[in-house]
Amino acid sequence: MDGSDGWTPNERVWLVCTNLAVNAGGAINVDQKGYGGGAVRANGCGPGAGTFLVNEGSGGGYGGVGGISGTPGGAAYGQVAAPADPGSGGGGSDGSAGGAGGGVVRIQAGSVVVNGTITASGSQGSNWRTGAGAGGSICILCGTFASTGGVVKADGGDGPGNGSDAGGSGGGGRIAIVYDPVAQSALNLTAKPIFKLSAKNGNSIGWGRPGTIYLPDAGFYPREQIYGGQIVIPGFTQWAPASLAIDDGLAVFTNGFQLAVSNDLTVTGLGGFELSNGTVTVSGNLQIQNTVLYWSTTPYPNARSVFRAGPQSAFRVTGNASVGGGSLYLCPIGTNAPTLAVAGNLAFTNLARFYVQSAPTNGASGACGAEVDVAKTLSVSNGCWVCPLSDPTTGGAPLFHLLNLAVDTNAGFNADSSGFHGGYPLANGYGPGGGTGTVNGSGGGGYGGPGGTYSGAAGGSTYGSSNAPTLPGSGAGGVSVSGGWGGGLIRIEADGRAEINGTLTARGGTGSAWTEGGGSGGAINLRCKVLAGTSATLCADGGPAYNGTSGGGGGGGRIAVWYRAMNSNGVWQVSAAQGTGGTGAGDGTIVWGLLPPAGTVFVLR
Repeated sequence: MDGSDGWTPNERVWLVCTNLAVNAGGAINVDQKGYGGGAVRANGCGPGAGTFLVNEGSGGGYGGVGGISGTPGGAAYGQVAAPADPGSGGGGSDGSAGGAGGGVVRIQAGSVVVNGTITASGSQGSNWRTGAGAGGSICILCGTFASTGGVVKADGGDGPGNGSDAGGSGGGGRIAIVYDPVAQSALNLTAKPIFKLSAKNGNSIGWGRPGTIYLPDAGFYPREQIYGGQIVIPGFTQWAPASLAIDDGLAVFTNGFQLAVSNDLTVTGLGGFELSNGTVTVSGNLQIQNTVLYWSTTPYPNARSVFRAGPQSAFRVTGNASVGGGSLYLCPIGTNAPTLAVAGNLAFTNLARFYVQSAPTNGASGACGAEVDVAKTLSVSNGCWVCPLSDPTTGGAPLFHLLNLAVDTNAGFNADSSGFHGGYPLANGYGPGGGTGTVNGSGGGGYGGPGGTYSGAAGGSTYGSSNAPTLPGSGAGGVSVSGGWGGGLIRIEADGRAEINGTLTARGGTGSAWTEGGGSGGAINLRCKVLAGTSATLCADGGPAYNGTSGGGGGGGRIAVWYRAMNSNGVWQVSAAQGTGGTGAGDGTIVWGLLPPAGTVFVLR
């Protein structure tokens, strides 16, 4: 298959033999031999073709959908247990062609030995704005399968760019190794296959999704070192490896899966894992050492992640957890709040990021949409950031419950523009204090202070508690595009010491175009036994209108800090000021309070 001309499926090529051996150094290679990439300013080829929009192309799909790039990636298609299709091509850009998809390898033999490589991966586009091709398919039908250090992969191509308008990556392909379970079980007793099996999506700004890996049972896979792909094994609902290393790809487990790692779980490269309605328990330590950071504080919905938790999922670590670079992303896939529970310390170093996305809630004040529980100390070292992301329509927000908190200089919690969504064109902003959006102007979002009025478009009103704020900031109204988003909610309950030498920030977002107003400031709600630190900054300012004048400014947010004892000799900078623009925007509220001592307190009036 050439793939360069779009190739319409007609005849197939099978390798049929008594026995097949791919020796060390040998290869069966059909990389880039699937559906062709889109020409200049054209969509890719194939059922999951990446598309072209404006000046960039999205990734091709097959086993997983392609990565977005201004336009959605190509769709998934084909069969899981008997894959027979090539991967689809990526969309072209305004100057170059997209990447081709991977081809097809189909093998039927009595015994198959792979000590070399079988590969059917998609390719990059030829320009940084072009979409990549999806992985192809590898289908091995055999009596037994053996390997010592071989490679079987059908990976999506990488998106070649690194800017906000880069092309999307290719989705992963499909791999099926279908053997005789009885014969394979006997072979596993003496020669269990040891090899790399991967159907990961490519790397890019707009991530695709992993492809599929099918086996009839779990006799030799997964192993204690796994790579990317959706693991599809009938009846495989739980796994208890002694230790586990996930490297360079997103491993997706089935709905309701129970993963219990007896010792350490290590995630390296661009590794990660995902499950819905399931539980991950790590009885040793969790170590995350990713090599690539998120490009933005607002990840794409299908972005690469270390842990994506669906409804009623929980991630529990009995020992310590450390994130040494890269990103840990705790994300809901549904309406129930995910939980990360660490029985020891949770430490962020080497420019790491921790994104905690709230699930939607019922909109009630104080509703918790995600929870992080750390039994000992949560430490955020220099250059590291924890980013709480509120649900943009219901206002559900993460809760951090800790023993101790330690925030270094040039580090902290960042919830800027992470609250209620700004209004869409000619619509009011989301949240109780959403600003008005009209054809003439955009009112700023309100919260601790009212939002500013502009050209007759009223600013949002105040709401919530000054002493215990439990909602994020509201969005501005929309005129031609979205109004500024409200600031998010930073909600921390520390039973011991909170030492802050860095920044807690929940600013409202800036109006994004002419006449768009600013979102209101969000909220910082900190409660601790001992408050310490020097030169700390706490900010919940309202966002300015576009250019600082064209639209209503966002009202200031709310800051409440409660403690029993203060151990600080530094200067704290605390602000909940209004954003500029329009008229009538107001400052928010700042409350410092002393908690009562432990025990029973009688108040007589």
